[in-house]
Amino acid sequence: MGPENRADGLVWTSVALEQIILETGSSGDISVGAINVESSAINKIPGLTRTKLRISAATNEELQETLSNIEQI
Repeated sequence: MGPENRADGLVWTSVALEQIILETGSSGDISVGAINVESSAINKIPGLTRTKLRISAATNEELQETLSNIEQI
């Protein structure tokens, strides 16, 4: 089953993460820290999905720039 046939939170979390990484041009590290789905079936049932990102950078200035870029997406 391809992503075009899925309606769960994992697909859109991955799409959003890819967009964030590509559009921010971050030189730091961006990864998923946690994913919570209200229905509690992360890869089966669509539901409100909340994702916590882990973002790191070499300097505070780079971190603030990445955060600012994410807010604009």
